[in-house]
Amino acid sequence: MNINFLFRNTLLLWAIFLASTAGVSAQTNCLDNFSAIASACSENGTFDVNIDMSYDAAAVSDSFVLSGNGTVYGTYAYATLPVQINDLVGDGVTIYSFSAQDLANDTCTASAEIGVVFCPITACQYNTASVTASACNLFGEYSATLFFTVQNPGNSGKFELLLNGVSKGTFFYADLPITINNLIGDGITDYEFLVQDTDKPDCNETLTLEAVNCGNCLIQNMSVTPQPCAPDGTFSAVLNFTAVNPAGDTFQLLNGVTQTSTVHSYNDLPLTISGLQGDGTTVYGFQVQDIGSSSCFSYISLETVLCEETACTISSVSAEATPCTEQGFFNVIIDIEAQNNGASFVVVGNGNNYGTYNYADLPVSLGPFLADGVTDYEFDIFDNDNMTPPCTNYADVGIIDCISALPDLSAGGVHLELPTLITAGTIPIRIESRQYVRQAVLSIFNVNGAVLQSETLSHIAPDAPYVHQFTAAALASGLYIVQLEGDFSIIQTKFVVL
Repeated sequence: MNINFLFRNTLLLWAIFLASTAGVSAQTNCLDNFSAIASACSENGTFDVNIDMSYDAAAVSDSFVLSGNGTVYGTYAYATLPVQINDLVGDGVTIYSFSAQDLANDTCTASAEIGVVFCPITACQYNTASVTASACNLFGEYSATLFFTVQNPGNSGKFELLLNGVSKGTFFYADLPITINNLIGDGITDYEFLVQDTDKPDCNETLTLEAVNCGNCLIQNMSVTPQPCAPDGTFSAVLNFTAVNPAGDTFQLLNGVTQTSTVHSYNDLPLTISGLQGDGTTVYGFQVQDIGSSSCFSYISLETVLCEETACTISSVSAEATPCTEQGFFNVIIDIEAQNNGASFVVVGNGNNYGTYNYADLPVSLGPFLADGVTDYEFDIFDNDNMTPPCTNYADVGIIDCISALPDLSAGGVHLELPTLITAGTIPIRIESRQYVRQAVLSIFNVNGAVLQSETLSHIAPDAPYVHQFTAAALASGLYIVQLEGDFSIIQTKFVVL
């Protein structure tokens, strides 16, 4: 065999192999120029890393997976490059490296290492914070002990503690641990402790202590709320509280001012306490005690309440007369504006009591009244619930004359006369007519328009005086009206019974 021939053929085969290996390498080199660049450190001891690379769009899918240091940071679209990984801890120990792999082609990979990064913490920071509860005491309360460490605190070296949103004061870090007493072990209330550096409010930490159930009877969350004053200068107050693990169904309420006690069911809550004096000086105290447990009680005080008595006032009264009737009477419409008034009022006037009415029924109508052209009608209003001193006002309708507007029947031939003063016995009424009166009605009215006596007369002859007798025994002392009504219309006159 020719040695030169064999040597030349062997060289040719290696050339072919090497040529095919370089081609695969080009095919798999679909990710290139991979870079991982760390940012500057933050004050919290962290840093960010910016990842970028070039890729062969024909050889890759649309996304890649980014991982490193045992962590998969996520899947990203090539279109979003460069991407950023945030808040890596610069602990000075971890050797950070990052790799990318195409989502569909696992032969397309790239990696880079940035090594160890050390970022000193310069921000205020709380560490190893804890809160622990003590054992319960006999009153169903317990304490909580708070401890933590701090890095880079403010210059004052102090922090504020808020318990369920309420400040418990400021403390020095050097005084840690601190104990908060008198927490309620009701099995319901969670306590949230917020620690905040006084110089750096953004430096804070929140710890939660879940509810502790001490199993004791407790009266808590007491409140007493004054209500609006009454016109008499008193007020009511609404008492409310929460009973935890009560021994029974009832409680005793003691008024510390009056030294009176009452028993109520817990189901009655909230409870209204009435008749408290709003004198501006009395401080009311109320003690609540469970009926079945002498150690289960609580106390609350109510600061002074000043009630300026608001007296009843009738600010205005209107009295409007209605149009006259054919018989010469009218009504009066009464309307009232009042403040701090009672439920009803009395109307009197001209020596008469016109009755009691409710404010809710206003306006009210009174009457009928005789419009005699003489009487000056006035109406006095008195509030029924405020007579001492009287809550009153009045309105004056004045003189109403409806009779003069009626036809002058005397001139038409019919005349009516009688004594103006009647003392006793009968009332002689004389009727004279210059014309024949077939029928007429003779009536006696009181000043309110009520018919007291009435008779029908027939066949009154002309030029022959006719005398009719009415009995006066049933009439009380006062002013009355006699009226004769017939075809000739109406005649009226007045008389007084003594």
